[in-house]
Amino acid sequence: MRKKDYELYMDIACRVAQQSTAVRLKVGAVLVKGTNILCYGYNGQPPGWDNVCENEVDGVLVSKPTVLHAEKNILRKMTNSHDTIEGSTLFITHNPCPVCSADFIGLGLERLVYKDAYRDSSGIMALSKDGVDVVQYDELIRRIDDEQPKAEPCPECGADLKCALGGGVKCTKCSYWFCF
Repeated sequence: MRKKDYELYMDIACRVAQQSTAVRLKVGAVLVKGTNILCYGYNGQPPGWDNVCENEVDGVLVSKPTVLHAEKNILRKMTNSHDTIEGSTLFITHNPCPVCSADFIGLGLERLVYKDAYRDSSGIMALSKDGVDVVQYDELIRRIDDEQPKAEPCPECGADLKCALGGGVKCTKCSYWFCF
C-alpha cells in the first residue's frame, strides 16, 4: 500500500468518526482489502435506538452499555458481506478495546492501523500475539517517509537531485548530465 493510500483511509476513518453521535469520544473505522473499502463503522447506539450514547453520572459522561463500538459495527456489517476479513487492514481512529480486539482474533486480519492511543493497550497486544501487524499511524507514515529515496547532490553545482534507478539524470539547475 502506498503512503497516499494510508493517508486516504485514515482520513476516511476520521471522517466516519464524525458520524457518531457520541459526545465523549467519536471513533471511526474503515476495513480495507487491497485498495477496496469493505465497510466502515462508528460508535453509536444500535440501529433504531435513540442516538444518545452517554449518561451523565455525577457530572461525568459515561458511555451507555448498549453503545456499539466502531469495530463491532464493522463486524456486524461484514456478517452480511460475501467478502471476508482475512487479509484486510483495519484503519481506526483509536486503538481498539480488549473486547473488540478479541472479536477480531482468528479472523485473519492482516494489519491494524490506529491513529490515537486509548487508555488500554491490552487489545492491541492481543492482536499482535495473534499475528496482526499493529502499527500507530504517525509511526507508519514516518517509516514510509524514511524509506523514500534520498536526494543526491549534483556533482557539478550541488543542487539536490532525486535518485533514479538506472539511466541518468540531467540537473535542472546547471544542466549537467550524469549516470548513476
